Amino acid sequence: MNLDDATLRLARDYARRHSLPLGRAVSELVLRGLTTPLATTVINGLHVVQLPPGSPPVTSEDVRRLEDELP
Repeated sequence: MNLDDATLRLARDYARRHSLPLGRAVSELVLRGLTTPLATTVINGLHVVQLPPGSPPVTSEDVRRLEDELP
């Protein structure tokens, strides 16, 4: 597995704080990220994702780029 430097640093910090081997820490973080449902609010029948404070805005260009990635 190859992790970029910033990701590896965060994973090591997490492992150290939780007294875990690095592999176990990475497993926990990946599982948490992939299994935690997104917080949403229904506005006029549409599910809107609640982003954490400080998140960058999602632009129309971002949406178009993601739509282009769909199969």
